[in-house]
Formats: sequence, structure tokens, C-alpha cells
Amino acid sequence: MLKNKLTILMLTEYFYPCDRGGSEWSTYSLAKQLIQMGHKIKILTPNYGAKPKEKWQGITIKRFNIGKKMKKTSENITPFWHTNPWWFIQTFRSLLQAIKTDSIDIIHVQGKFFLPAAVIIGKLKKTPVVFTARDYQVICNLGFCLWEKNQRCSLGEYLFRDIATYLKHYQPGASWIKKAVFLFLHLRARIITANLRFFAKLADGTVCISQAQQKIFITSGFNRLQTIYNTTAFSPFLATARRKQLIFVGRLTPGKGAHLLVPSFAQAITQKQARLIIVGSGFLEKKIKKQINHLGLKNRVILKGHIAHSEVIKLYRKSQMAIFPSLWPEPFGRGALEAISQGTPIITSDRGGLPEIVQGKYGQSVKPNPEKLAQAIDYLTRNHSTFTSRLKKDNRQLITQFYLRPANQYQSLYYKLLNK
Repeated sequence: MLKNKLTILMLTEYFYPCDRGGSEWSTYSLAKQLIQMGHKIKILTPNYGAKPKEKWQGITIKRFNIGKKMKKTSENITPFWHTNPWWFIQTFRSLLQAIKTDSIDIIHVQGKFFLPAAVIIGKLKKTPVVFTARDYQVICNLGFCLWEKNQRCSLGEYLFRDIATYLKHYQPGASWIKKAVFLFLHLRARIITANLRFFAKLADGTVCISQAQQKIFITSGFNRLQTIYNTTAFSPFLATARRKQLIFVGRLTPGKGAHLLVPSFAQAITQKQARLIIVGSGFLEKKIKKQINHLGLKNRVILKGHIAHSEVIKLYRKSQMAIFPSLWPEPFGRGALEAISQGTPIITSDRGGLPEIVQGKYGQSVKPNPEKLAQAIDYLTRNHSTFTSRLKKDNRQLITQFYLRPANQYQSLYYKLLNK
């Protein structure tokens, strides 16, 4: 007889207190909803310097050693720590121990590097494995091929186009020695990606987080797919005074379109007190500072760096609008969702899953270039009350779409796999 209430083990490379990005908060938000529905949630994650086991907000967290400690919870670490033989041994051992210790009904892979251990143990223990694809790493580790088409690159394209593109945008001016090292590392990463793709296709169910992402996965030979949007809590609609500011939250990288922020803002300034708030870190920070100085915007553009998630939510609530000018096809775009959850209209690029959040109603999705982005900033500034009114009017509908429905869809998927 199928149990009504389940024990779900979620596997993720990062979790509290290492809230480095949107994936961790998407996992957290789903976990909290499933707990409210009566299910038990356990998280298995690496230990970067916290307690081996603790209960946090109703979630049981177990952490295992991978030989890496973080100096601060927002520290970036290289993929090596999640792709070496010791990682596989530790994930396999820790997952097997968790299955033996607890009565686990579902293994839910939130972080792709857990896939080999999860699939193998899931088959051995006859426990269904669900994989939520939060990026494109199981298709192509670089992903530049997906910027222009819904299909992964061939080996030739990878070697002679994608790696060259990576070096141009992410390692400009690299020496020949560095280029040789990067070539070796990316060839290794290509093999790891093929391995992850093999195990991902063996999962009992794969979840994409937007229709746009699902199209790419279908083209790449995946089946048993389902689209379930990321989820977040919506604040009660508050008629608070909005500051004349535009906010961006994300990594300061070319893929996120961070280099477009300052030029777009400079072209669109229509209010003397208007400000641009940039939240995040990345190697483009120096370039952005140069843009600020060159355009004389030192008092108009504020670089916040990495800040607590709770502070990000407060900034969304206080801002007139938010902007996400991604060049790569965002699998979803959690920042955009969190902005509208606070009643804040959004400007996004027309790439990936971002337009599925905008829906042509809660902001604008445009081509990611300074001219189009500036026009969108100007348009939202002049029509701000129209967009905020729509967000207020559709609040219940948005709560259903991006809060209630996703958790129910996951619950239905769990039951379906257990009832096979």
C-alpha cells in the first residue's frame, strides 16, 4: 500500500549555510513546502565546515567530508571537488549509509554531481530517483553551443569553437601555458559530462525547470521529462514606497550579461535620483568599475557584492524594477521570480526560461543589448504603475503558478514512480 506521507532524501552540492546561489534556495523552498504537506525531508550535502548533522527549519541535514573547507560560505570552489574519485567514493558511501539508516522513499537529485551514486544505489535498493536539472551541465559543460541553438556541440565544435569562446570571454589574455592547461581541463570536463549524461538518462524521472530548458533536453535525447517551475514564497502585496532604483542580482559574468548593465543604465537615465544596484560577485567586477568611472556614474551605480538572501529580498521589495540581461539560455531565472514575488516588475533578455516568468505582462523580455535594454528601462519607468497593478491583480494566480502547483506536481511525480 502506497504511503500518503513520504521520506524524501534530497542531494545537493550546496545547502545552508552555503547559500551561494539560486539552486540552493530553490531546493530549500521546495523542501519547506513538502514539509508543510506532511512529508519528511532530509538533505545530504558536503561538509565545508559546519556540523556533521543538524536540524534547520524542520529539515534534517547530514553532511559528509570531501576534503574541502570554506573560509566563508559564499566562497567559490572549483568543480574538481565534485568530480574526483574521492567525491564518488564519499557520495556512494554516504548515500548508502543514509538509505540504510533512514527509510527513504524517494532519492531526489538536486545537484548533478550526485547522479552516478544516486542512480546506482537507487537501482540496487529499488528506490526511485528523480533528477531536477538546474543547468545544462549534463548536456555540455561549457554550453556556448546552447547560446544559439537547442543542441549540444560536436567534439569538433567543442574543441575549436566553444573552448575558444570560453578563453575569449572568461580568460582574455591567457598565456599559452594557461591555454594548454584549460584545454586539458575542458577535455576532462567533456568526459565527466558524458558520464553524467549517461546516468541522468537512467534516472526514473527528469524534471526541467522551464519549457525552454525541456526543449534543449529533448533535442539532446532525453525522455521521461516533465517541466516543473522553481518555487518561491510570495510576500503579501504591500503598497510600499519604491526607491528610484534598478536592481540586478547574479554572477558578474558574460553569460549573465553583467557587462551590459552599466551601458544600458547610462542610456536610459530619465530620473536624476535613479540608481543601479548590482548584487553579486565575479571576474567582470573590474570591468564594471571601469565602465562606472568612464561614464561618470560613481554616485549612481552601487556594487553590493555578495549579500545575504534575506537582504536581497528586501532590496527587491524596495526597488522600482529588476533587470536580468542574460546572454545564455537561462534554465529558469530564479532572480526574476523572486523579484515578481515582491511585486517588482522585471526586465529580462529573451533567452531561455526568462520570458516564461515575464509572460508578457510583468515587465519586458528583449534582446540583450544596451539599446533594447535601455528602451525597456525607460518604458517600465514611464509605465511602472501599470505593471505593479498587474502583479497585484494576479497575485493569487502567481502564487498558484509558482508556489502551490510546483510542490503538488513533485508530489504527484513521487507517487507515480512509487506506484509503478
